[in-house]
Amino acid sequence: MTFCPRGPLSSCFYAPSRPWRTSFQLPAVVSRGPDGRTQPHPPRSARYLYRQRRGTRAFAGFGDVADRLTQRSAYMVAGGMACRLTHWPPPSSESPFTGGSLTTFNISTAAALVAAGMGVRVAKHGNRSFTSRSGSADVLEALGVVVDTTPTAMADTLQQAGIVFMFAPLMHPALRHVGPIRRELAVPTVMNIVGPLANPARAGRQVVGVAERARLDLLADTLRALGTTRAMVVHGAPGLDEISPLGITEVREVRGGSVTSWAIDPAAHGIASIATEELAGGDPAENAAVIEAVLNGNGPAGARAAVLLNAAAALYVSSDALGYDEAVRLTRVALDGGAGRAALDRLRQASRAAAGRWPRHA
Repeated sequence: MTFCPRGPLSSCFYAPSRPWRTSFQLPAVVSRGPDGRTQPHPPRSARYLYRQRRGTRAFAGFGDVADRLTQRSAYMVAGGMACRLTHWPPPSSESPFTGGSLTTFNISTAAALVAAGMGVRVAKHGNRSFTSRSGSADVLEALGVVVDTTPTAMADTLQQAGIVFMFAPLMHPALRHVGPIRRELAVPTVMNIVGPLANPARAGRQVVGVAERARLDLLADTLRALGTTRAMVVHGAPGLDEISPLGITEVREVRGGSVTSWAIDPAAHGIASIATEELAGGDPAENAAVIEAVLNGNGPAGARAAVLLNAAAALYVSSDALGYDEAVRLTRVALDGGAGRAALDRLRQASRAAAGRWPRHA
């Protein structure tokens, strides 16, 4: 989820004749594969994963493949972020919010809608599911939003609705071969980390979730190395890549070139006795039903609490004047008042209208 400043639209989008052209190159540090062999040049991401696919069976003996691919190095990931869209504008004060838990409904997508309802300009970047049952693109389609559209239509949608979804395959078509390979590998790869950070808006303010506690510092150091203005990297109990209503959430906050650690206790915000089942996810239609129920003031208490805490984080990082406690209070009022529902309605209407004005051509 990306929070765009109240500036000119061009601060979030630039539309040259081929705005999606990418030059995505992994750094030299990953040129040594799990088999110990080195490549003479930093491999491009699709080619690198293709080579790993050729040796998929060999992965069985390497334990935690994800750690081997990331090399536990923030600078490796930062190097991967050499992905730049040709002629994209300089970074401004946008802020993405990424999630993607394996077992929950699409919490960050719902939180994006609530944040947009509070007046925060949101450009959410995402994809269809690779490792869960419902990706952000899947659930938004189930909610009636047009996601398979052009960059020009995306910019139009953002201007009209204050929120837009940027479909990753259209923004990074050079990576179109990566998806099938990721499915075949069926293990985490460097793309699980680089992907959420590769928001085309080049956000300066972010909320990023990690499912593994060990990755908190990796992601925080990466964001700091990338020059992020302000960010929260969160890991929630009992292993969620979201701010959790089930227990303590550990936070690494990047601000002013430094990283600080703190925690969020849901009990401090009047949230207690939440059952894990209240966050359970399903297919896109099931998750869409949960999101609509929450935005309509219904739904499981746990689902509402999860959306509340995560939308509050979005508001917190997008403002230099609010503390997190105050952000939670304001978000609760907005959620109860139907702000998220109104944002969803705007997004539906604007995305359909923009897709009609700026159709894709085969």
